[in-house]
Amino acid sequence: MYDTANGRIGLHIRITQAGLIPVIKKALAYKLPWFQCFLVDHKGEYQIFSDQEKEWIQEQMHQFKYTFVHSSYWINFCNPSQRTKNRALYEMKTAVELGFTHFVVHVGASLRNSTKEEGIKVFAEMINELLLQVPTLTFVLENVAHAGRAMGGSLEELSALKNLITQGKSGICIDTSHAYVYGYNLKNFADQDNFFKQIEIYLGKDAISLVHLNDTLKTCGSKIDHHAVPGTGQIGDISLAVFMRQPMLLQIPIILELPELEMAEEERVIQHVQSLEMKLKI
Repeated sequence: MYDTANGRIGLHIRITQAGLIPVIKKALAYKLPWFQCFLVDHKGEYQIFSDQEKEWIQEQMHQFKYTFVHSSYWINFCNPSQRTKNRALYEMKTAVELGFTHFVVHVGASLRNSTKEEGIKVFAEMINELLLQVPTLTFVLENVAHAGRAMGGSLEELSALKNLITQGKSGICIDTSHAYVYGYNLKNFADQDNFFKQIEIYLGKDAISLVHLNDTLKTCGSKIDHHAVPGTGQIGDISLAVFMRQPMLLQIPIILELPELEMAEEERVIQHVQSLEMKLKI
């Protein structure tokens, strides 16, 4: 069974053509309490699992408290096409079959010939229909870096979107890099505190299901999504450590979405972030 003695820091692990099994083995080797991955490899191809592979994966999933699938970026939940719906349903059903607990999504963007209001309506209809078919999977909306036609950059938009989900289970993922470049200055302690006050107002103090703890190379308000290793970007170690220790997040899973690193460096970063949180506990 899972053991969070090593902290609550998990990792997004890249899936390759070798499949999901190496991802799980890596998560076990790192002794992670949870992990996140895509169901498509770096070439954009879906993984096909044999019955034997499915059985092994299902057995290993019990060693993690939570497991997160991140939906493919090409799924735009504001696009009413049957192809979009089929792709989303395939990924969600596969996640459930393999034993994943959560499905993390970027909502998408309204189409060029439609309004945001129309895009939100499409999203609501599609998501509620999908969740009727996979009621055990927790659907997690992630804040995004972009504005314009993109959905879910502001807390107000996330609230409006989540309130339209009437089926199944749902939650919110806060990505620190996305929030910062969208315009929430998480580096400043006072602004960070205000950010959490807004979360409580718009989403409720129990809405957060996951944190993507990422730094960024881009400036606050730039609307440019460019992750960095925690502590090497604009937000910095201290502000990310304070973010982790916000009362609202003390029991919330944390995932790092790192650039491609050697395993030794990856482990070092995980341990470093764990140490940041431990220092603030003292």
